[in-house]
Amino acid sequence: MSFPPATRGQRRTRGGEAAGGRFLRFLRWARSWLLTTNHKRIGILYLIVVFVWFLFAGLDGLAMRAELATPQTDLFQPDLYDGLFTVHGTQMLFLFAIPIFSGFGNAFVPKMVGAKDMAFPRLNALSFWLIFWAGIVLRLPLYARLFPTEGWTSYAPLSLTPFSSTTGEDWWIVAVFLETVASTLAAVNFLVTIQRERRKGVRYFSLPVFAWGVITASLLAVVAGPFLLGALAMLFFDRWYGTSFFDPSLPNGTLLWQHIFWFYSHPATYIMVLPAFGIMGEVIPLFAGKPLFSYRWVVWSLLGTTLVSATVFWHHMFVTGQEEAYSTFSSVTTFLVSVPTGVLFLNYLATLWRGTIRFATPMLFALGILALFTVGGADGLYLASIPLDRALHSTYWLIGHIHFVLFGGSAMGAFAGLYYWFPDLWGRRLDERWGRVHFWGTLVGVVLTFFPMHFLGTEGMVRRVISYPPGLFDLNAISTLGAVLTGLAQVVLLGNVLYTLFRPLRADDVPWGAPLRADDQLAAPVALEPTSVAGGSG
Repeated sequence: MSFPPATRGQRRTRGGEAAGGRFLRFLRWARSWLLTTNHKRIGILYLIVVFVWFLFAGLDGLAMRAELATPQTDLFQPDLYDGLFTVHGTQMLFLFAIPIFSGFGNAFVPKMVGAKDMAFPRLNALSFWLIFWAGIVLRLPLYARLFPTEGWTSYAPLSLTPFSSTTGEDWWIVAVFLETVASTLAAVNFLVTIQRERRKGVRYFSLPVFAWGVITASLLAVVAGPFLLGALAMLFFDRWYGTSFFDPSLPNGTLLWQHIFWFYSHPATYIMVLPAFGIMGEVIPLFAGKPLFSYRWVVWSLLGTTLVSATVFWHHMFVTGQEEAYSTFSSVTTFLVSVPTGVLFLNYLATLWRGTIRFATPMLFALGILALFTVGGADGLYLASIPLDRALHSTYWLIGHIHFVLFGGSAMGAFAGLYYWFPDLWGRRLDERWGRVHFWGTLVGVVLTFFPMHFLGTEGMVRRVISYPPGLFDLNAISTLGAVLTGLAQVVLLGNVLYTLFRPLRADDVPWGAPLRADDQLAAPVALEPTSVAGGSG
């Protein structure tokens, strides 16, 4: 039986129904992701949002280096420049380096311990959304010219109302408060998940090294996070309700902020790098073709670093006139913290020794951590010396040091984890050729950007200043060139990710495999199963 052809109106109706069906399917798909409590989907959402904040913060850094390409003020007014370095530092530290490993942790720690999901799935989703809104709250005032201009440390009395009358500082307080709540809740969730949801027979000393990196970072976050929350609340009350917690007219009123802030913010450095050290423990044995050398010493090194790192925060205050006993104690512990970290790195080097090394992209970034973090640790020892710190404090030496530590630890660790676990998350590998371009561009760019800053610091160039003497032009030009190269390398990463997600599947789109386990691990940890992007039900 034949049917008459459909009229134009009938075709339009059918097309509208099809479009409406596609739209409804899209709404259901979006709802399943936005309202999900599945640990893997939340991990993916973490990674997407945190890398977006990383790109925004990188653009802020490039803008600052463009301004510093010449000695005089050319592009920005001083208040905008102050806003850029405040938002850049805050976003890189609080919205990238800390939460990026919550993304990997959400995706893989439950599987590593044999759990079905995180212990508190809804709390897990809340932590992610707090990170999302913290970035929005931090960036929006910048575009309305409500600049938080006190730097990411927000020292009192500069952050008090007489010196910071706009609401930009209040937006900064809210953004950092949201992030700190998120990271503290996430840390509690990880610790409870590993303790209470761990599968029977999976012992602590059989866990993968990355799980130990998450454990140690979470311990620091749980202990130190509430102190920063209290300090932020007190600063907000000083600005809005006339309290005087940080009143400069009171004895040590302004130093109170530094004591509480650094009690969190120096351990936060290790919250940012300990999971990266854990990723090294996953990547290096696999691509060296050997079991991890002395698994137990690696774990004890992570725990030792955690313990000692909580005692060194006074070294940020050598120039404040604090009691010499505090400075001496902190100087000694700052030297000591290099011991467990050094033992950790020696174990990784021993794992590489006589191994059958494959220089895949994850391995390159893991080796990049060894190289860059070693430089950052070595130049940090100069700052552990009280006389040298007093000479170099607030100079570009400190900028070079912190970027070698955090870019060399957190960012390179995040890139190693992204390339290593991308097949487990999305079912396909990132392109290796472009991955190598990304690695070498990043490595060379970071060295060119931040190594000259050590010489700028010894020449007396002060950080957070928009102009500088003409004699320092050459070193600043090299640093700006390195920043441009680093930025271009991240464009390569973005292109690689987008190309890989939309290209057809290939035969080699399989996970890298599990690393060989050391003999002293008491039980084999739960193996990761290759999974698709769906990650289970929302």
